[in-house]
Amino acid sequence: MYAEYFTKSEAQKELLIFSMKDYLLSKWLRLTQIVTKLELAHKKKDISSATLVSMLGPLGYMVVQFVLLTDVFNKSLTIGQYMALITTIGMLEGSFISLAPTIGKLKAMNAMKVKLNLFYKKYIDQEYYSETVEEISPINFIEINNLFFKYPHSTNYSLKNINLSINPGDILVIVGENGSGKSTLAKIILGLHGIQNGQLFYNGVDINNIERGKLFSNMSVVTQDYLKYPFPLLENITLEADVKLEMVEEFCARFNYLLPDQKDLISDCLLGIDYEGSRQLSGGQWQRIAIARALYKDSRILVLDEATSAMDPETESKLMKDIVETREKKITIIVSHRLHIALYASKIIVVQNGEIVEHGTHMELMDNKGKYYNMVQSQTYQKEENQDGYRDIQRVI
Repeated sequence: MYAEYFTKSEAQKELLIFSMKDYLLSKWLRLTQIVTKLELAHKKKDISSATLVSMLGPLGYMVVQFVLLTDVFNKSLTIGQYMALITTIGMLEGSFISLAPTIGKLKAMNAMKVKLNLFYKKYIDQEYYSETVEEISPINFIEINNLFFKYPHSTNYSLKNINLSINPGDILVIVGENGSGKSTLAKIILGLHGIQNGQLFYNGVDINNIERGKLFSNMSVVTQDYLKYPFPLLENITLEADVKLEMVEEFCARFNYLLPDQKDLISDCLLGIDYEGSRQLSGGQWQRIAIARALYKDSRILVLDEATSAMDPETESKLMKDIVETREKKITIIVSHRLHIALYASKIIVVQNGEIVEHGTHMELMDNKGKYYNMVQSQTYQKEENQDGYRDIQRVI
């Protein structure tokens, strides 16, 4: 991992600005020494095993020769049988000698297999949770009942006593301080964390009774750590190799402000900075492409986790209006620190220390003068453009 930072294109800016080369190099050298010592220890074991086999081999060969030659002299074996046995023993000896160095690798493979099986059982294998796996029709509503969740190797719960209902057409905005559990809740709704039975339901069916492939087919997401695929623009949006351009023209006409340049749809130029001749994009352009990819899938459930952080207010406002119009009967979940997005929400929940401390509409929460009200008051809003021009968000709230 440390070695990759020396060649990874995204890391070069910080390597230069923060003069990190010597710091990372020292960490790399220290870990390299540790790894080298471990490798030497394994090599010693392999050499010891190989040496033992190579010492025992000639000794055993001499004993076998003595026994077989005795049988030949006693006429219990023919010369042909003797030669066949000697050849077979020689081949077995060679096999044992070549096997000795691989014993350590076999042990490592077994350790990896144990960890991989544990991962599959906990996060993928349905039999880990239930013997019954059900398919679901398109998801219309979500219900969370008394959800408790903590990460592996953690003693503290990231989410506690979460109860929530999400209905068709809902635009749910989740707000809260850093580390409050907002993103964790969104990922659980997406089915990306394993939870106990009886805590999360889609159309009344427990998540642990739903085939995950069918579940994910209902989902679209833009996370904070979205990937920047080195594909042409069209493939970056559709994630398909063979797409008829006319199938995406209507989408691109509606969301043209999310594209760097619509004429790039027919270009084979790779996006990114990792390959010669590829087109470099800004962070904001990459984020818009990630949003376009999620919207193009047109899923029943769309989750945006700080997905507009690199957007200017004008583009963000246009996006939110389009989401309201195009996802009228679907579920949209938005995790954001930018509280003016909550103006578009049909439902807002405020998460603090892993618990929902407030829920309601924007006006209801402002009237309560609780946590949400204090968060709104602490933020300084700029101006947002609407059909009539610019308005001061502070006046709205």
